[in-house]
Amino acid sequence: MAITLDNATNNDTFVDSYMTKLVSRGALPLRGRFFIIRCATHVINLILKPGLEEHHEVVINIRDSVKYVKGSPSRLVRFNAATKDRKVPSIGKLKQDTLTSWNSTYLMLESALYY
Repeated sequence: MAITLDNATNNDTFVDSYMTKLVSRGALPLRGRFFIIRCATHVINLILKPGLEEHHEVVINIRDSVKYVKGSPSRLVRFNAATKDRKVPSIGKLKQDTLTSWNSTYLMLESALYY
């Protein structure tokens, strides 16, 4: 019925030839008009990237801070002790992001913002 892809050019080449075969066999409804569906998360990533780049320095500072705290067990223990000393209730742990995944950057910023 449909195939979901990101915007990579090599996918277009494959899908065009595959779709041509399927249409010629009558295997696709509406002659494949809705066969290619762009991945929603990839599209959201393309939309959000410029916004994250506008605040790049802030994101980098937070990312480096989270990496630093999570980079050694003793620093993590000191961080947790500092939150207890300041009576900051623990809501969970700091999350490290993955550079290729905007939603992990959001989760990292959300967890760091609390602290």
